[in-house]
Amino acid sequence: MKSFPHDQSSALYQEAESCAIYPVSSKQEKPASLIGPVAQALSRSLRVSLQDIILQENSEKYRESATCNLAEQDALLREVFEIMWRLNEAALQDHRIGTLPGRDVSFQSALQTSLLDIARSCRGRPLQYVELGPEPAKTCFILKGLQALGITIHSYTGVDINPQSAPVMREALSRVLREDQILHRTALFEDFRVDAIRKPGCRALVTMLGWQEGNDDPYIMSSWLENMTQAGDMLLSEAQVFDRERQGNIVEFYDGPLMRRFSRIAFERRFGARASSYGAWLIPVRLSDGRREMAMVIGERFVQDGRPKLLVTNFCTKFTAKSLRLYRETALFRVIEERFTADRTILFQLSARV
Repeated sequence: MKSFPHDQSSALYQEAESCAIYPVSSKQEKPASLIGPVAQALSRSLRVSLQDIILQENSEKYRESATCNLAEQDALLREVFEIMWRLNEAALQDHRIGTLPGRDVSFQSALQTSLLDIARSCRGRPLQYVELGPEPAKTCFILKGLQALGITIHSYTGVDINPQSAPVMREALSRVLREDQILHRTALFEDFRVDAIRKPGCRALVTMLGWQEGNDDPYIMSSWLENMTQAGDMLLSEAQVFDRERQGNIVEFYDGPLMRRFSRIAFERRFGARASSYGAWLIPVRLSDGRREMAMVIGERFVQDGRPKLLVTNFCTKFTAKSLRLYRETALFRVIEERFTADRTILFQLSARV
């Protein structure tokens, strides 16, 4: 596990932080994907040629693989889903995560407080729950928590590009909702519209948990969220927040065995069972509006045709809390509440579409 090379990190952090004090620029007409900026940042930090860095859109990781048969593909995609499930189960069950001595606001308690914020905002109206990137542990926790607070759940819709999530989610949610309340859409986020499942008299709650906020340029994410929602809909998002004093929390998470396995699965789906070695880097990446934010990038090093290569298996922008709020409110959303863990490394942000 590596962060940015030590002898250059101080200057680059200062540069990234200096950008963060300015308001975000006006929305870009055609924001660029983060793939190019991530490749350039890696090339600079690792001192490798761009031609030796291989990146792919997030959706490509779930498409048909040329190196695996159908049964192998299904098994690997199920494992990807189960990895995310296990990570979230651990976060909810370990009441030490996010706490500090004398301050016991854990991951679970921060999320629980966000449920109170949602209940207050509902004002008794029933909810249509829409989850971008379904995952059973947090979903069941949220649905049960909202019901305990007196909120009527009209329906649940999971939106995912991983086709293996649907049967698992349906089984898990069958203990919380009726079968006719559980829906699933295998689709890209940018193609989904809440209006496709909207019922009169209900308010939509869209959740984007698991740090998905950082998987693309913020203006791209904002355009997806704006297009899929209407005024009055709520958005609950979760982010792993960058703080220079606590960057070790980010590095430690991505150095764990589950993230290493996640990376290896993405590699096997692309290149098969050949040898590779895991790497992870916390680096500054320039966004479409010219600002720089820190991003966590993981990948697999391997040799192809006698030349060292790097397949990037995941990247995620780690916004500061201030930057995330500014980007949200530059879009058509108003931040209602923000709930942090005690160590301020995890943020649950509730906003409303205006």
